[in-house]
Amino acid sequence: MAIALQRFGDKETPQAIMKSIKEHSVSDEELGMCWRDLESNWWWYHAPIETQVLMIEAFLEVTNDVPAVESCKVWLLKQKQTQDWKTTKATADAIYGLLLQNGNLLGSNTLVEVALAGETIKPAKVEAGTGFYEQKFARNEIKPAMARLR
Repeated sequence: MAIALQRFGDKETPQAIMKSIKEHSVSDEELGMCWRDLESNWWWYHAPIETQVLMIEAFLEVTNDVPAVESCKVWLLKQKQTQDWKTTKATADAIYGLLLQNGNLLGSNTLVEVALAGETIKPAKVEAGTGFYEQKFARNEIKPAMARLR
């Protein structure tokens, strides 16, 4: 409702709705922001992941409350970490919610640096988009650290 009213030009009512929504939230530094009455059910309006993503969208569009958005994202990620997102629709919505802000989160070209025995691994082939690479070692290339000290 807040998003719709905001898009139709109402400036006061959406702010009041979002203030009330935030007041009824439960916040925890580790678990993020959520609402107690979110439970799985057959009805579309009881879908916890989809509801959380809608809250992210509303906090961004109506109040531009970035800390609330980040806290809602923490909850989404914790759900994936401790349970799962249940359906493909929930997964798609969750990814949409996580990528909704902050520009291009997937656009980083920075590779993870891996060093073994003080030697940095320089990958020969890096997968485009994901940055995945692998380095294989032959058995005779691996020497225990104690052998180097002698």
